[in-house]
Amino acid sequence: MPELPEVEFARSCLSRWLGGRTLRSVEADPTRVIRGASPEVFAALARHRVTRVERRGKWLLWHVAPDLGLLAHLGMTGKFELTRPDTPAVRWSRVRFTRPDGAVVHYRDPRQFGHIRVAPLSVLLASEPLKSLGPDAKDHLPTAHALGARMSKSRRQVKEVLMDQTVLAGLGNIQVTEVLFLARVHPARRAASLTPAETNRIRQAIVKSLARTLALNSGDKITYVEESKRIENPFLVYGKAKSPCPRCHASLRKMVIGGRTSAFCPSCQPRSGVRAKRSVVSTASTSRSGKTRVRKKSSAKDRVVY
Repeated sequence: MPELPEVEFARSCLSRWLGGRTLRSVEADPTRVIRGASPEVFAALARHRVTRVERRGKWLLWHVAPDLGLLAHLGMTGKFELTRPDTPAVRWSRVRFTRPDGAVVHYRDPRQFGHIRVAPLSVLLASEPLKSLGPDAKDHLPTAHALGARMSKSRRQVKEVLMDQTVLAGLGNIQVTEVLFLARVHPARRAASLTPAETNRIRQAIVKSLARTLALNSGDKITYVEESKRIENPFLVYGKAKSPCPRCHASLRKMVIGGRTSAFCPSCQPRSGVRAKRSVVSTASTSRSGKTRVRKKSSAKDRVVY
């Protein structure tokens, strides 16, 4: 699913393609992308100017003069693409925004999990989902102290909390998996159990992971990591269970949290919060010959079991 970096890439493209331009025409197919709205509602955007496109978490908010708004969520496979005049039809194009020069911005979505809604801007801003979004993970990331305060209110697992858009907007399964690996925090840890030092590492990891992923996207087209088997997975641990950890070379494992698969390193991300150490305990016994034998065994309490 597209997350903050992919949606930010879409915002940047849309700003270049449509920002400040008047729409010559808008055509929406009657698919579930428009969720039962009339295609005529979209057609009425013709001759209106797109003044600005902004990102709110994983949502795109278009400002359309004088007082309209368009709210778009990319779902699982949605993306915006620009075609020049006289370009052949685009497969899976669901909504088309035509510029005065004849170029067309397509909303392309094979699986139709995306959603586009047109309404007065004030209505969109005052209703869900925008109404309840937490601070943006990129543009308004809380301080480590403030982030810790938000997370400490929950007894849920830290991965679930970081994916909660009302706590922090923009992060999804991919980014949170990467963030927790970078911060050396087990995804199943209770958020309320995190120390200030761990919360600080999580905040630093959010900045680093987002910057790294944003740097991967350039140009006018984007291909999602799960969209094609020909695309190399660029992430550190996401989708790489059973592969060697890029930090310590232990075998990465995976578990399901909140219905999403999470890869992690059992050595770098111990569930106890402290890297596991194998201690040795000596036990003595006496043989039939009267000699004392010493047998060493590992202490179970010092082993992290998953």
